[in-house]
Amino acid sequence: MILTLDQTEAAIDGALAKGANNRMQQLTIAVLDAGEHMLAFRRQDDSGILRRKTAIGKTYGPLGF
Repeated sequence: MILTLDQTEAAIDGALAKGANNRMQQLTIAVLDAGEHMLAFRRQDDSGILRRKTAIGKTYGPLGF
């Protein structure tokens, strides 16, 4: 499935809203395509400095399946 920029932004907005509703700490979200290319990335203010690598790393698991 190929995602458009609007779809990736909507997915990020939804994840941030869910995080806020569940009182989570600041989130960092990465969206990659099947070829591991970055489609979108967003980091909330005061998110930890290692969150970028973690967010990208967490996308590789589902891509491997």
